[in-house]
Amino acid sequence: MDSQSHLFRLKAISNIVVLATLVIAVLCAGNWWSVYIDPVASFVVMGILLYSGYTMIISSLPDLLDQTIEEELQLIVMKELAEHFHNYKQIHEIKSRQSGGSIYVDIFLEFGPDQLMGDVQDIMDLMKSSLEIQIPKSSVNIITSRGRDNLCRF
Repeated sequence: MDSQSHLFRLKAISNIVVLATLVIAVLCAGNWWSVYIDPVASFVVMGILLYSGYTMIISSLPDLLDQTIEEELQLIVMKELAEHFHNYKQIHEIKSRQSGGSIYVDIFLEFGPDQLMGDVQDIMDLMKSSLEIQIPKSSVNIITSRGRDNLCRF
């Protein structure tokens, strides 16, 4: 919505510049310098368009690129893992990113070989739903893992 209002403002300013150029060119038609009015106004409109395009790209670029999630959200993930530390054997990796308005978290956990898959699935579902409630607009995946490096990365 903001980009639409920005576009309409840009069109209005460009139209005002063109109208002012036309009025000045008609009123000053007999002067030698009046031939330069139109090219100067064209450069002004071109500058306005270039500046507007630049600001739109700069403001939209962060939404198009993946970013790391904020530290407070990382702490929510770590707190949830700490609350359930007795349910899994090891954390292998945590991947989290923000893309546009959505947050994606992938957690790779190793569970004990003696745990039943039904129990493991219940633990994963509980952690997933809890994290998705605590982190708005998030998609959490908890993946069972075995034999990966013992790295914990965000």
